[in-house]
Amino acid sequence: FRVRRIWTLSNICGNLSSANQIITVVDNEEPTFVAPSDVTLNCGDNDTPDSTGRPEQLLDNCTPSEDLEAVVSSEVVIAGSCSNNYTIQRTWQVVDQCGNTASHVQLITVVDESTPMITLPATDLVLDCVEGSSAGTAFQSWINNKGGAVATDNCSQTLNWTAVNIPDGGTASLPAISCPAKGDTLLFRRVAFIVTDECN
Repeated sequence: FRVRRIWTLSNICGNLSSANQIITVVDNEEPTFVAPSDVTLNCGDNDTPDSTGRPEQLLDNCTPSEDLEAVVSSEVVIAGSCSNNYTIQRTWQVVDQCGNTASHVQLITVVDESTPMITLPATDLVLDCVEGSSAGTAFQSWINNKGGAVATDNCSQTLNWTAVNIPDGGTASLPAISCPAKGDTLLFRRVAFIVTDECN
């Protein structure tokens, strides 16, 4: 804004002389504030400002603090090594009454460090090798059904299952068997079902 100040000078005889002074007041100084600290969250945690923090100590040389407000001017998601690992680049902004702007970036790193949880383990498979039966088909069906195992994950909707032989770790398989066959126990095979989330 501008202030027009009129100066008047008079002598002892009452003669007057005046002059104008124009005082221009400008505000070109940015406000200041303390941005919330960078944080690391586990995927699934609340990543809103109520959880990750808001700016504090909003100050300006002209605008009262109660008239200053910190807002999120932008959010950019930077992909990580998998869908549940990423970084949120949150930009906080404060604008004073003259349009001077201050900005700070807060980094919110989201990681997936939780393994899936098997809530229902696989059941054992017992096959009767009788005439007309196919042990290989029944075994593969059991593998495809993950032995009836069920798992959940705190972040991933899609889980990957693999089945391996124990102890060699090769892909779960059953040697060819011709049924019927003699003997009480024809074959004993240990299989491990392994479940991984989208971040392995």
